[in-house]
Amino acid sequence: MKALSLPEPRCLRPLVAALCALFCAVSAPARESLYGIWENSSRFIEIPESGGLRIVLKTFYRFVYDDSPLYPASVEPLSASSWNLSVREPLEREYAPIPLAVAGDGLYTRFYYRYSDAGLMGGRATDDRGATQGDIQSITARSIDISPSFRALEGLWLGAGNTDAIRRYRAGSSDEVFAWLFYEDRFIRVRYWKTDARFRDIDARIPGEYGRPLAIPKFIEINGNLFTCISGTGQVLRTWEKGRVEIQEAGVSAGEFTLRLVRDTPVYPESAALYLEKQRVRLSADGKVLALGEPWAVRSAVSSLDAEIAAHNAKRRPGRKPLVEYLDLDFRWDDIARIRNKGAKME
Repeated sequence: MKALSLPEPRCLRPLVAALCALFCAVSAPARESLYGIWENSSRFIEIPESGGLRIVLKTFYRFVYDDSPLYPASVEPLSASSWNLSVREPLEREYAPIPLAVAGDGLYTRFYYRYSDAGLMGGRATDDRGATQGDIQSITARSIDISPSFRALEGLWLGAGNTDAIRRYRAGSSDEVFAWLFYEDRFIRVRYWKTDARFRDIDARIPGEYGRPLAIPKFIEINGNLFTCISGTGQVLRTWEKGRVEIQEAGVSAGEFTLRLVRDTPVYPESAALYLEKQRVRLSADGKVLALGEPWAVRSAVSSLDAEIAAHNAKRRPGRKPLVEYLDLDFRWDDIARIRNKGAKME
């Protein structure tokens, strides 16, 4: 028997469409945009929506803008605020992916993503991989009151960006990445390094923290590069950094604040500079990407690179300043002639 369907009244269609549009606009997750023009002190980066990558260098102490042809490139979204920018540089046959993230007006090549399956061992009845983010927040009753900024920071963050910059040539990736675990006013920092081992979906255990052993992924894979935090077949982590977090001040927008990291004991000597100064923290609009420090580039106010290059390179620079400035001296030639003649008067 065929089901009956009632016709939709024509007068309600505009109202239904308006309500659907309003609901979608409210419920849709906030998205950042990778496309557009970015700049830092040494270059412009343009990523057009039509595809490709343009790099303009600020050469000769920024006196000349050096343009380049459009490199073949494509964008693959990883989340609402992170992407893989696959670029084929000159003299290269294959595309190389570059992980990028956008938080606010900043473009980051080093960033972290929120890991949802990490926390305390034994947090699940049927799975010993670890507890969820909600379980992390219910480890014990909180002993201190923390700011809303730090509540958004709590959880496990795994390194996702392993590139220093976007260049005109094929640049190698970093040999190490880090993971951060924040809870209340404490942090744990774990180092991962490149390995040629076979990937296995197993955990590394951190004993003795927060009264119960913690579990984090033993392996991290970033664009075909595999990183591990334990050598061999071990599953118990031996070294990690830990310390205290001090929230210094909130930023001008949500998800932005400044903190100071105070480690208990030095473990990674090469990271000493990280603890000497305040660190700027930026969370993406969807809360899935964390960036520490200053962005690699910021969104540029330039709307047209062609016009900006033409106007900038048309400027006439002032001449080079002479090594010895001109001095208008008043020489006493009579006295000079007398000295040259050993005191004899000139006739």
